[in-house]
Amino acid sequence: MNILVTSGRAPASLELIRLLSLGGHTVHVADSFDIHISKRSKGVFKNHLVPRPRQETVAYGDALEDIILEEKIDLVIPTFEESFWVSRFKKRLETYCPVFVDELSKLRKLHNKSDFIKYCQELGIQAPSSTEVHSKIELNEALSDLEQVVLKPSFSRFGEEVLVKPSAKEISSIDFTNQRSWVIQEFLDGPQFCSYALCRDGHVLASAIYPSEIKSNKVSLNFRHIEHQAIHEWVKNFAKKSNFTGQLSFDFIDSEKGLMAIECNPRMTSGLHLFEDRDDFHTIFENDFNSILTPSLKVRNMMGILVILYGMGDFKNITSNIKTFIQSRDIIFRRNDIMPFFDQFKTFIWLAIQSRRHGISLSKFTTVDIEWNGEV
Repeated sequence: MNILVTSGRAPASLELIRLLSLGGHTVHVADSFDIHISKRSKGVFKNHLVPRPRQETVAYGDALEDIILEEKIDLVIPTFEESFWVSRFKKRLETYCPVFVDELSKLRKLHNKSDFIKYCQELGIQAPSSTEVHSKIELNEALSDLEQVVLKPSFSRFGEEVLVKPSAKEISSIDFTNQRSWVIQEFLDGPQFCSYALCRDGHVLASAIYPSEIKSNKVSLNFRHIEHQAIHEWVKNFAKKSNFTGQLSFDFIDSEKGLMAIECNPRMTSGLHLFEDRDDFHTIFENDFNSILTPSLKVRNMMGILVILYGMGDFKNITSNIKTFIQSRDIIFRRNDIMPFFDQFKTFIWLAIQSRRHGISLSKFTTVDIEWNGEV
């Protein structure tokens, strides 16, 4: 098949490209960044520079349609936050080929931190107590009856701005400008886990579960698949009840109140890296499956450079972090596809320069043109 992957800038996008190429597919990559780590991967047949989805939405949709027609694309697979913008054009693009993403109205329910909790409750699924507030007055009134809480913007990514058991000073600094709302969620204490699944029409095609261990700004930096039947069944149940199609990721906490998902990312996450040794991964886009594809329990991956930068600075867990570094495989380095490993340094420097020019953090700049905050 000729497959269009709609972003190449993240390591997980690169993993997907490699897995699809390994399966004999011809992979095209569309990205509004001209510099990204997948650009010179052997898995990429052709790169396409497209308009910025967030700032040039109509032109972006036109560009995707042009690529589909000119390159005779058989399948479109969105990856990260550009997924929401691709979903806006789902019906239009599906006149030519399938698009592996759900309807935008459903994605919004999952991406919005408050709406996700409400959606769980609608589906009869236990979820943490949460309240959405739109002003400091509402915030202070809601907090008057609560003790330990977590505060987060209704739309956010990478764990940025999340406040866990915030101080009075942190609470006073919360920004409600531009009609921005925040979510007050009860604090749950317990082991944290992440899940990543690919679904079609409510059926889980592939599923990975991994504990949240070495982290940077609440984002996991190492990945090892574990067997966790309760989470596995939870994901299957949610996918079925929501009749979901696309990529579905959750963050869980297993507290004394029970296993609960604290938020959802209806898009690709780093859990995809756990399928690196599944040579048959590509077949989930080709066939109907009676069984669910899962990673090997032997796979251990890490964001190598970030584990060195952040993991080795965590002196409390330095011994276990060193052990993880020795036992894990870097998610970018491959002897048979070496250029992305070198290009990550060039990409990092470019991102650092651009983020400084724009006056925002490096992580925020990586999604400045694709992030979606509920725009209609």
